This record gives sequence, structure tokens and C-alpha cells, in this order.
Amino acid sequence: LFPPLEILDAVGSGTHSHINPKWINTTVQCFGVIFILFLFCISFIPAYAFYERLVANGDVTNSLFHGTQFRWSLVFLPLAFPVWMIGFTFVIIMSKWIVIGRYKAGMISTESTYYNRWWFVDRLMHLWEAFVGRYIVETPLINLVYYLLGTNVHASSKINTFIREFDLVKIGNDATISKVPLYCRMFGPWKVDAESGTSAASIRFRPIKVQDGATSKGKLCPGVVIGKEAFVARLSVLE
Repeated sequence: LFPPLEILDAVGSGTHSHINPKWINTTVQCFGVIFILFLFCISFIPAYAFYERLVANGDVTNSLFHGTQFRWSLVFLPLAFPVWMIGFTFVIIMSKWIVIGRYKAGMISTESTYYNRWWFVDRLMHLWEAFVGRYIVETPLINLVYYLLGTNVHASSKINTFIREFDLVKIGNDATISKVPLYCRMFGPWKVDAESGTSAASIRFRPIKVQDGATSKGKLCPGVVIGKEAFVARLSVLE
């Protein structure tokens, strides 16, 4: 169903795999961490604006319970958290399309520019899963988010886990994915490039397809296709 992945021997060859010096990659990732924290924090701006708008007149008070003043702003404060979740999700979606575009099957080097782009989005997704995704798994909302991130996911499917490399995943009608995250990448052995002398590992990207009515509670490795109505038991591994 999918074209075979071209496996190349030379480290740094393949899809988007120009090798950079280690100091460049280290510098890029250091700035990447700072920028990730910046995006995480900037997502609070819509929530703050929403909260300020809700209590625009300051602490609204009312005489209740024999003259006791009640601070309504404390009631409205929890409403700001869902707004932040929406804002951070929007940041994640925009970042994925700007930094990566579409994930494609192939192989890259861990010392390449494309790896730094993949790493940046992957770390952002890790944050999103911890603070937002965990609250919407197994709901239509996570289907919508993954669809906007590029996953070919049917609205009737049930997702009770997390997905990475979204464009390489296809989930059919009434399919169920749970327990184990879907990762469409696999790290390869470390090798030394003959020209640059740089030691680096490779990452292979392959699609995963779950057809209509299939259920998976086990580990699906890159390149796996689950047939219609198939069932993958828990603790199983398909390669």
C-alpha cells in the first residue's frame, strides 16, 4: 500500500539530511529550548486577555450572606485555563506547519537541519501532551486536533493515546487506538560519515495505517499496516 522506504548507507544522505557541525546543532537546540518556553508562555496572553475582559471592572463584589463581600474574579479564574489550552493548541498547530510542513517517509541524520526541525516540533508536542492532550484523549477534540496537524483520521475513530509524525498516520472508520503512542520514526545505529568524520545516528520515517474497524492496544512500529477488523492485543509488537 505504501512505496518502500529507501534505506541509504551513508550517514547524512536521504531525505533533508545535510550534516551540520555539532556546535551548530547544539546552538540551534539551545535557542530552540528558549523559544519553546517562549511559545509556552505566550499562549497565556489570550487567557489573560479573556480573564481581564471578564472582570473588566475589577473585583466585582456583592453583598451576600449578611453583607459578606464575594470576589467574583476568583470564580472566573478557572475559566482562563481552557482558553490557554486552546491558545497553546493553536500555537502547536501553526508551529508544525511552519517548521515542518508535511512529514515524509525517508531517512535523516541526527546531525542534519531537518533533524533540528523535527526535534523542535517533537519537544513542543511533548509539552502539549502533558498539559493539554492528556485531558482530551478519547474525545472528538483530539481527533480534530490531529486532523488539523495533518493526520488522516476518520471522525468516528477512537484515539486514547498520542500520535507523532502526523502526516504519516492513517486511521480508518471506527478504528480504535489506545495504550501505546503511535510513533512513525525509528532510530538507527550510529555511524561515522567518511567525508566529514561526524558521528551520527539515523532516523527512519515510515507510515502507519490502521484500517476500518481495526483495534490496536499494542506497539505499532513504523511501516505497519493493520487490516480491516483486525485486533492487536496489549503487550503485542508489530514490526
